Amino acid sequence: MGEENQIQHRKSPPPHIEYLNSKPKLGEGPILTCRRGVALATVLALGALLAVLTMAVVACVLPHYRAHNFEQDQIQAYWNARAGAEAYLAGTVHLPAEKSSLMVGSCTLTREPGRLVFEGRSGRARERVVLREAQP
Repeated sequence: MGEENQIQHRKSPPPHIEYLNSKPKLGEGPILTCRRGVALATVLALGALLAVLTMAVVACVLPHYRAHNFEQDQIQAYWNARAGAEAYLAGTVHLPAEKSSLMVGSCTLTREPGRLVFEGRSGRARERVVLREAQP
């Protein structure tokens, strides 16, 4: 009797093989094929492609972003220098005779022979406004 069970078991395939060999109807159960890794490979390939495209876009945009920021810093530095010059001309800022330079906010006032130099700073940018001293 034990031999009959063994023979009978060998004739019928194990349950998981039966499940793989059966063809489910549309909409019933998971669809299993011999190419189970294709979906994973496709997702990985699409992810890699998306990463490459993202890096390319960033590489194209980043230099323009940095140039724009530096341009903004240059404009801000110019206006800082101009504000220092206007403050000097309005009389709110005085450079003592014994000093050759004075820092006022983001502007440095420097006395050079025959002229006053206002150097504004913002970020890495520096801009200068030069006022010539009047000849008596």
